[in-house]
Amino acid sequence: MKKFFGKLGKKKGEPGRPTPPPSPNLSNLGAIGAAGGFYVGYEVREKDLPKLHKAVWNDDLVKVKSLVKKDVNGLDKENRTPLHLACVKGNKPVVQELLEWHAKPNIGDNEGKTPLLKAVECKKEDCVMLLLQHTADVDTRDRLGDTAVHVAVKNSFTNILRLLIKSGADINIRNKNGFAPLHLAVKNKKDEVTKILLQNRADFDVMDADGRTQEFEILSITGLVIKFDLP
Repeated sequence: MKKFFGKLGKKKGEPGRPTPPPSPNLSNLGAIGAAGGFYVGYEVREKDLPKLHKAVWNDDLVKVKSLVKKDVNGLDKENRTPLHLACVKGNKPVVQELLEWHAKPNIGDNEGKTPLLKAVECKKEDCVMLLLQHTADVDTRDRLGDTAVHVAVKNSFTNILRLLIKSGADINIRNKNGFAPLHLAVKNKKDEVTKILLQNRADFDVMDADGRTQEFEILSITGLVIKFDLP
C-alpha cells in the first residue's frame, strides 16, 4: 500500500523540476462549485487591469470614488467591467458606488456572464439584491445558455433562488443542452431546490433534451414530500 501511494505522489511532478512559484502579478478569487465541480470567480493579472478595475479588485473604495467618473463601464482584456470584479469580490459598497455612477449591469464577459451571473455563481447575495434593484436582466444567459436560476439550482443556493424567483425570473427557461432548472434539480437529487421550483409552479411536464419529462423522477425521489398551496 505504501508503494502504491508513493508512486501516486511522484506523478505530480518530475524529479529535478520543481513547480515554479506563482507569478506575483497573478491573483485569483474562486472556489469549487458545490455541485458541479466548476471554477468560479476570476483569475486576474493585476498588471493588465485598467486603473479602475485594479482599484475595485483591491477593494480600494477611496480610489474607486476618484476614478469612477472617467469610464465606469470600461472593459479589461477579458471583457470584464469593474462591476464584474466587484460582484466576484462581494464588495457591497463598491458595487453600490459603481451602480450609482450608472454602471451597466447587463454587459457580458468573455463567457457571456453578466455581473448578476457572477454574483450568483460566487454566492454574493447582497450583490445580487443590488443588481436586481438596478435593472439587471434576471433571465440573461451565458454562452452555455444558463441563467442565474440555472446557476443557483446547480449549487443549491436556495436563498438566492427565492430572490431570483421573487424578481420575476423564468424558472422554465432552458439552457443550450435543453435543460430547464427543474431538470437539473431532479437529475442531481436536490430535494429542497426541487420543492422551491414546484412551489413556484415549475412545469414538470416539460421535456428535456432527450424527450423525457420529470414527473416520474420527481415522484420517485427517495423521501421527497412536496407540499404547496395552489392559489
